[in-house]
Amino acid sequence: MDVQTRKVLVRCGAHNPAASCVRVHLHRSRGGRGLNALTIVWEVEVLRSALYLKRVADQRVEGAVAFMEDYERKERKQTILGLAKQILERYRLFCSLLGVVETEAEAEDDRPPAKVAKKLISQLYRAQQAGLLEEVYAKKIHGVYMRELDKPSVDKRLSVKWLVDGKVPQKVEGGIVAAQDGVTLTRRREVS
Repeated sequence: MDVQTRKVLVRCGAHNPAASCVRVHLHRSRGGRGLNALTIVWEVEVLRSALYLKRVADQRVEGAVAFMEDYERKERKQTILGLAKQILERYRLFCSLLGVVETEAEAEDDRPPAKVAKKLISQLYRAQQAGLLEEVYAKKIHGVYMRELDKPSVDKRLSVKWLVDGKVPQKVEGGIVAAQDGVTLTRRREVS
């Protein structure tokens, strides 16, 4: 789906085919285009569903969560709780509600489940964006602009203000981002 979305953007002139695919999914305040990647949305929804099951379903239907955990163990098939635990482990996040804890002290977390869930979802978003940033930084050509933004002499807020405001037409925005990624021929690239 993400590939199809980028194809539509290319057809409309809002994205250069040679520009960074990862930068499309970075938040605008970090220099990206701000589209949600389907994998990121899926991970968040899996985590929300698992937290809901742990908080609400087990109270309403006695033993619902225990049944799912037992089913996963016996049938060796993935349930929503197992997927949520894998996502937490991938991003090195911890949640006492789902039984993924780093220390014994975290296992006895006495905060309300709703607050734990809200904090965990925001931690997941931050971890996903950090992973996207690392991926862009690792790219030789596409990562140059992003690495330049992190220099202390650059005011990042002002540098991405045009992206955050969203007042630039899509075609122009796509052209500017492509030039920043270094994939279009500019006078700077002609000289060197």
